[in-house]
Amino acid sequence: MMNSYCRRKDKCIAGMLQVITGNIGDREMLKKYQINAIVNAANPTLMGSDQGVDGSIHSAINKLLKGGKGSFKDRIKEETDKERILPDNTIRCQRGQAVTTGGYGLCDYVIHTVGTKFDGKNTENTDSNYRSCSSSRIRLLESCYYSVVGEIRKHADIERIAVPIISSGKYGFPFELAVKIAVVSMGNALVEWKDKDPEMFELSGIKEVFFILERGKTESQESFKRKHEYLRDTLNFYRNIFKEDQKAAYQSSFQANFQILQEIIRYDNIRGYFSIARAFRFVLTIVRTLCLFWTAIKDGIGREAWKTRREVVEYLAVAKIVFPLMGCILLKQSGAPDCFLYFLMVIVVYSLVDTVSYLLSLIVMADIQRSSANVIRSCILLFVNYIESSLDMVFLYYLNFRQKENVLQQAVRFGFLGDEGMIVSEGMHTVDYILGYLNIGLKFFFITMVFGYFAGHMKQREFKS
Repeated sequence: MMNSYCRRKDKCIAGMLQVITGNIGDREMLKKYQINAIVNAANPTLMGSDQGVDGSIHSAINKLLKGGKGSFKDRIKEETDKERILPDNTIRCQRGQAVTTGGYGLCDYVIHTVGTKFDGKNTENTDSNYRSCSSSRIRLLESCYYSVVGEIRKHADIERIAVPIISSGKYGFPFELAVKIAVVSMGNALVEWKDKDPEMFELSGIKEVFFILERGKTESQESFKRKHEYLRDTLNFYRNIFKEDQKAAYQSSFQANFQILQEIIRYDNIRGYFSIARAFRFVLTIVRTLCLFWTAIKDGIGREAWKTRREVVEYLAVAKIVFPLMGCILLKQSGAPDCFLYFLMVIVVYSLVDTVSYLLSLIVMADIQRSSANVIRSCILLFVNYIESSLDMVFLYYLNFRQKENVLQQAVRFGFLGDEGMIVSEGMHTVDYILGYLNIGLKFFFITMVFGYFAGHMKQREFKS
């Protein structure tokens, strides 16, 4: 089946991902597809339930164990509790994590992972509802699939695995959102594995990952058909990205920013943030939401390809340097109309707000916002951001004092060195002072940013005695 999607000699992730329908606890179906591992959408105690995927798996294994020693939950206790058997209500798996046990005749392995409850407005499949969920719930659900892949890596004999759409049942995640998270997270986790350790990925036993969809007891045939078609179409769409061994994105930056906003509104008080900190984080998120122009470009060009989005961010950081440079050139030639110069000023100020608010969010919202894990890339982008902000101040100074002599040299000194180059006199306006203080504030901000960043990533050297 893999060759129909990828014509290559190495393992192709796009070809691994498949869709099937049926009961995950059906032993005959698992044999038909040669599935030797299944994923259980469990609860934190791992003690089973009477409904959904968890209920199907426990019921199927309990039937196979009938007449033998105990039930499936007794076997789980033996495997997880080790030295002493703990009460049923003991937490055996945290949300977003995974634990592997034997399959006891149903299959070789059962990988239990615990999803999270949807905290949005309702479970309807609407774009606005996707934004009403908090970012922490999204990350926990993504983590389930990464944890499953982590368990696959520990067991080299897992060849084919059946994975349900986690949290789309009693935990209330809208089915369409849950499907996108499932497909993209599972694919991205496999891509990361292949990127970081291609040799072990090739040597591993994993051949196929089946997303399995089971019809609910009270669900109509028409509703189940629509769900199956949506899952199939979603997988086919993202295969075009995974076949290039690239990571994918399933939502826009605009939607992700709304989820961060919901996170702040609902949980900052619980986390112990004081009123000023909560208000600052809230206002900063609103500012980031208003910076839609650059965000729309990133999403429009990068679309669902994660790598392309990252590259667009880098190109945009460099492109924002062009506007202040263009303004300085036009001022030097003294031929540009004032209306055009002030239009450029609006773009420059908007870009400056976008850059500073983004860097601030990396510091102030580090607990809920994902930042780049690549230190070298972050350092380069920080340097580019400093060049951009300095050129922005050069242009703003040049525009404000363009009637003065040798103003370009003074503007460069002002923008890059923090030397105001302004003569304090009675003729100065409030905007002149604001410009000076803004420049000082920016320099202090970047110095603090660089110091904090390097302090956070500095590793202590070990010296031989």
